[in-house]
Amino acid sequence: MTADAFSDPAAVASYAERARRSVSGLGVLHRIVQEILAESVYYSALTLRGWLAYARRPPR
Repeated sequence: MTADAFSDPAAVASYAERARRSVSGLGVLHRIVQEILAESVYYSALTLRGWLAYARRPPR
């Protein structure tokens, strides 16, 4: 693959399939990363929700 391979529409269209065939376990890696990101986003949202609730409380 040359540096200008991504200017070839056929190469771009087949890139994902070629990567899937060339890299053993790529699908599993993607699923693991998806789970990690989902957990991270969930806990970040909980933290943000708690902070917003604290920030919106009436002053004492």
